[in-house]
Amino acid sequence: MTASTTHQSEYTGDRKGKFAKHGNGMLKYPDGSVYDGEFKDDEFNGMGTFKWPTTGESYVGWWRDGEMHGKGRFTFGSGGFYTGGFSHGKMHGVGKLTIKIFAEDGTETEVTKEGTWEAGVFTPPPDENVGKPKSAKKKK
Repeated sequence: MTASTTHQSEYTGDRKGKFAKHGNGMLKYPDGSVYDGEFKDDEFNGMGTFKWPTTGESYVGWWRDGEMHGKGRFTFGSGGFYTGGFSHGKMHGVGKLTIKIFAEDGTETEVTKEGTWEAGVFTPPPDENVGKPKSAKKKK
């Protein structure tokens, strides 16, 4: 995910020169979204937190060039979360995704996927039993 900027946002924090957001600061958007963290040359760069109040989602972690990039934790509005690596705004590298599934009868099930992600796609770990011969039972 990438956080977009608008001209109607409100910034409080360090600057480079007169205009560029650079250093630590907070950027508030008209929709209520907020980024609080490090900037470099007007982009989210370094450690920061972004909150999307309309969806209940949030991200705490590393940013590069305005995108989630490095280690972080993304929390979904449903209460599920992903903790692990990100690259260019997508889950990437080793991580753990925990989601909640709500059935029609109101029951809730938690499902976890842990392993490697590439550009937002989960790669399941190899099955340790694949290619191994099955043990034979001895006849009496």
